[in-house]
Amino acid sequence: MADAENLKPSSICYRQFGASCLNVVVQLIYVVIFCVFALWATAAALEVLHLIDVSTVPPGLKYVPYLHHDGNVY
Repeated sequence: MADAENLKPSSICYRQFGASCLNVVVQLIYVVIFCVFALWATAAALEVLHLIDVSTVPPGLKYVPYLHHDGNVY
């Protein structure tokens, strides 16, 4: 009798709906992780290859003199 209660169409639909929602959420998490990794890998590759001057140095710091006349850093 207990097995017959568990096989009601409504409970099967609820379980299937829950599994489908979980599947969609897990896929979305994987998509976000993949996109973040792909963007990071692209930025790292462009920094190494120097194709379009991608750098981790903030703009302006590359061309500023860092030393005073006495040799001390700003």
